[in-house]
This record gives sequence, structure tokens and C-alpha cells, in this order.
Amino acid sequence: MIDLLQRYVFAHFGYKVVSLALAIGLWWAVSHDPIAEVEVNVPIEFHRIPANLEISSVNIPAAQVRVRGPERLIHELRAQEVHVELDLAGMKAGERTFDLTAQQVRMARELEVTQVVPSQVRLSFDVGLTRQVEVRPRVIGTFAPGYRIAQVLARGPERLIHELRAQEVHVELDLAGMKAGERTFDLTAQQVRMARELEVTQVVPSQVRLSFDVGLTRQVEVRPRVIGTFAPGYRIAQVLAEPSTVTISGPRARVEAVEAATTDPVDVSGNIGRGTFTTNTFVSDPLVQIVRPSPIHVTVIMEKVSAEPLGTKPSE
Repeated sequence: MIDLLQRYVFAHFGYKVVSLALAIGLWWAVSHDPIAEVEVNVPIEFHRIPANLEISSVNIPAAQVRVRGPERLIHELRAQEVHVELDLAGMKAGERTFDLTAQQVRMARELEVTQVVPSQVRLSFDVGLTRQVEVRPRVIGTFAPGYRIAQVLARGPERLIHELRAQEVHVELDLAGMKAGERTFDLTAQQVRMARELEVTQVVPSQVRLSFDVGLTRQVEVRPRVIGTFAPGYRIAQVLAEPSTVTISGPRARVEAVEAATTDPVDVSGNIGRGTFTTNTFVSDPLVQIVRPSPIHVTVIMEKVSAEPLGTKPSE
């Protein structure tokens, strides 16, 4: 028995003690790493765009991704590690609403996505067109005596599509104990953390005012949006949405202000009977999101307008 203890327990005892101490130290560091949250602004990436389709929306917002996790990992997080991706395979010309949730966020680190702002983005698509137009250079200045313009050569620069830079500066606010309402925070050198030993001379703005509200989840009506040119002699008799309500979530004041969720346009041009269309819902407030968004089935029932014969009088 003593031989077994000496062989398997006390042999290399110093190395075993050091290994155990390192394991305990690592466990302690990981388990006691405080939780932090940061907001990362990243552009929305579009994947698998059909070859003949163009995004015609003028303003495409950047996504504000709020990420939560151990403070050490939060400080090491870089903007280029966060990707908000939308799959545009099968898209056609028209308007379409896309939900921005944690499912659309891809990160290299195991962190929790708590919110994406805006929670939805509405895009317009159009068929692409290529054509040549005249280039008219604008030339100014006083010409040398006896000279005039003979030729101007113009060449356009390449457009920079995407540029990302590493983050080395962190401005941190401690929100422990916050309650609903408004609060002003001072931004000074004490709120700044950097990996380099540099002096912080100024923070602009020097203050930031934040609004806090209690979260609220409730159901609202789905209001279908019907467009198109009706067939001659027909009109809409009934519009049904399935499901007829959706659940929304967000700050209480903003959720209470939402009357209904609107669907993407449903085109009923030429329909003379009953038609069912699959579409998505949209909430205009970017801080209010639809909980577990799913396709909406809109049924439009058309009826023929009955024309009374000329000269007839209503029955008494």
C-alpha cells in the first residue's frame, strides 16, 4: 500500500501541486471575471444577392449590436469580429422587411447578443440596369493667353466598400443599481481604459444622457397593407391575417405607443377571388422588436361590385 502511494501519489509531488495551483487559479480567474456589456456599430452585410437585382434603398442603417459577456472578452472584442448578415437569396423587386436578431449576428467569440438596433430593416429592391452616360468635366481657371481647352481625360476612383479598424480605447459606464428614468453621466479620463500607457486629455462629449425604462412585452394587431390595381368591377370584401397578432418587446413607453404591426405590401392586382400571400411584419420603432418573428399569411377576398339597373328605385 505504501509502495502504491509513493508511486502514484508522492511521485513528482511538486509538479502535481503546481499543476493543481494553476488549475485553481485559472478557475478562480474565469469564475470571478465580472460581466460587462458593450455596443458595437457594424455595417449590415448582404449575402447571395441575385445577379440581376440591386438594393435601391437610399439609406441603409448600420446595426448597433449590444454584446454581453466576461469583461476580459468584452475588452478584447473588435468590430471586425462582429458580423450582421442578411441572406438575400431568392429576393425579387419590391419592398421587404428583415428582422435583425441574434440569429443574424455571427461572432468569433462565445458572447451573448442582448439586442440589435434597429430590430428590423426595410429594404427596396429593383432590377439592375447598366447604361452609358456622358461625362461632363467642370473646368475652371484663367487660361494662358492664346490657349484653349483641347481635351479633358476623366477617370473615376475605386469606391471603398468596407473598412474596419481595431478598437483600443474603451469608455466604460457602471450601470449597477440603475432604475427607470433619465440619468446624466460624466465622461472623463476616469471612464477611459486603454491598452497603451497614454494620457487622456479630453473626452467629447463630456457628458452623455441616457434614458432607462422597464421592459414590456405585449401583443398588437397585425394590419395588412394591400396595394395594386383591382380588376374592373371588383373591390376588397375582406382582408384576414394569420396570425392576427404578434408579440412585441422593448422599453415600456415605446411598446405602449405602438398601435399595430404593418405587413410588407401585398399586391392583389388582377385578383378576382380569394388569394393568400405570405409576407413579413414591420414595426417602425427601431427599439421595439417582434418576439420570435414568423411569416404572416394574408388572405384577400375580392367581390364583384353589383350595379343597380338605371331607373330603379330603392324598395320602401
